[in-house]
Amino acid sequence: MLNNNNMIKEFFLRKMMESQLKNVPQKYRDKAIKAFSDNPDFFNEIAQEVKKLTQAGMSQMEAVQKVLLARQEEVKNVFGEK
Repeated sequence: MLNNNNMIKEFFLRKMMESQLKNVPQKYRDKAIKAFSDNPDFFNEIAQEVKKLTQAGMSQMEAVQKVLLARQEEVKNVFGEK
């Protein structure tokens, strides 16, 4: 069972993601939100890797592409696409 802090955190995460993904079809949006909610540590690692690359001078788009390509199998597993 989630405690109040986790419930609040989950609520705000969902609202933020819904806002960011507003142009994505609903079924994909729900899948992404579930993946983020179920695997926060994984996505935090992705964010940290992207941050390091951008701090080294790479554009954010290039950094995201590089990290996701390098961790492609893990991303597929997180999203249930084996």
